[in-house]
Amino acid sequence: MTAVVHGIFPTPLYINSLDIEINESLLNYVNNLEICNNTSNWTSKNNYILEEPIFKTIKIKLEQMLNEYFINIMGVDLENKLKIVITQSWVNINKKNFSHHQHCHPNSIVSGVVYLQADKKVDKINFLKNDYEFLKFDKIRWNEYNSEQYSFPINKGDVVLFPSNLMHSVDKNKTDNTRISLSFNTFVKGKLGKRSHLNELEL
Repeated sequence: MTAVVHGIFPTPLYINSLDIEINESLLNYVNNLEICNNTSNWTSKNNYILEEPIFKTIKIKLEQMLNEYFINIMGVDLENKLKIVITQSWVNINKKNFSHHQHCHPNSIVSGVVYLQADKKVDKINFLKNDYEFLKFDKIRWNEYNSEQYSFPINKGDVVLFPSNLMHSVDKNKTDNTRISLSFNTFVKGKLGKRSHLNELEL
């Protein structure tokens, strides 16, 4: 019998295109935001940025993608009991020699990034394996089972959704072009579980 290897419990990483024009008016607004330091880059002081009227169309599109992620990938029933809501959202600014430190997003279920200014020829996002390796073997080849990091090129208008506990980072920007992204977290409102199963939770 030939051996069969099954990749079980994969991590769902969703990449899509916003399909909305990111025009000069929006970029001018972003470039004039009040900013603050965030370890190795800048972020907007406003960390509920998607509540601003200028982002209304983008927020609607993101909510549609989140519903698709929860329904089609996670298999969650959103018909009656639950609603996905975007909680905090903020802008990240990476000028030349700026990077984004390795981190995850606590108090969130699914997190996302929208790229307002990026170039797939030079820009990418890195995702890192969360599991601790108690034994470190030398690898003769890399594959989906032993890889410790995956990197994905990103372009202006790209949207990336991922489980909030997934570690990620962004390499140092080595170009003169500023990389601008908008990050956000999510949670649910409504009812989880069933009363008869003794696991009911209303949020």
